[in-house]
Amino acid sequence: MSAASHTKRRKSSYTKESAVVPLNSFPYSFKARFFFDSKEQALTVLKAVQPDVKNSFSRSRSSLYVRGSALKLEIKAADLTALRASFNSVMRSILVSGNVLNAFGKENL
Repeated sequence: MSAASHTKRRKSSYTKESAVVPLNSFPYSFKARFFFDSKEQALTVLKAVQPDVKNSFSRSRSSLYVRGSALKLEIKAADLTALRASFNSVMRSILVSGNVLNAFGKENL
């Protein structure tokens, strides 16, 4: 007899109805600002990251916009796991875009 036959499988609480979370029920949020040398640099990073932020997930929403030379990020989520996942995804994109901007020169905008 294998060890797998002794384990009980937990019934998943995931249902199609539980996957859709209304916008007003996002109790967790995160806000951050990233400062650049110029508005053009912030816009360049925004354009690079925007496709990732536009993806809509059932448990989180992200928004990204530029004010002056600052890039502002806001994430709202239904739970901490979704908040962390969205944060990691967006931050990875922002860091990569910033590194590319630094590596290839800010004057090439």
